[in-house]
Amino acid sequence: MEYIHKSSLKSHGNLRPSTCLVDSRLQIKLSGFGLWEFKHGTKHRLIPLENPKYEEMYYTAPEFLREVYYPSNGTQKGDVFSFAIIMRELIYSTEVGPYHDVHLEPKGNACVVFLSIYHEEPLRPTLSVDICDERLIPLIKACWSENPDHRPPFASIRRQLRDACPESHANILDNMVNKLEKYANHLEEVVEERTNQLTAEKSRADKLLSSMLPK
Repeated sequence: MEYIHKSSLKSHGNLRPSTCLVDSRLQIKLSGFGLWEFKHGTKHRLIPLENPKYEEMYYTAPEFLREVYYPSNGTQKGDVFSFAIIMRELIYSTEVGPYHDVHLEPKGNACVVFLSIYHEEPLRPTLSVDICDERLIPLIKACWSENPDHRPPFASIRRQLRDACPESHANILDNMVNKLEKYANHLEEVVEERTNQLTAEKSRADKLLSSMLPK
């Protein structure tokens, strides 16, 4: 996301779990951006009044939900809000959405965002120190702040994540090194096995050729 924000794209605009893909190396590959204008022929998105996809609105920044039209590629501050909601889902490891413990239907969860302009506290997913590292709670809350200007940029988010969980960062590196070592050892075994097979095939070919030559 930091790279996208520094590129000519400027922002993603459609960040949600379904656009975060995982490859065979367990690396995140972002998708679902940069094609809206090409596909729909417009630079703006319109939230449909009939049969809207309320679950997708969970990841849409509240300032966009209050507009009839908003930029198809969103904004950098909108991306930070989406990132915060996704981050909360990762921490809670839930597949039923970020508002699973709020007793409202998807329509109600999305619509309450509109009502937050009339309440002191806007609706946000719950964060418990029993599940979420207390060092991450201030960061997540800052990322989904009602005021877009209070949301930190991704360069700052990356630094704060590294500072908040240095041991987690180390564990990730350790796991990566262990996986690379296992892969290298497995690769050596595969190479040795294939080499033995090649040597055996060559020996059989030599014997066959020797039997075919006149003596």
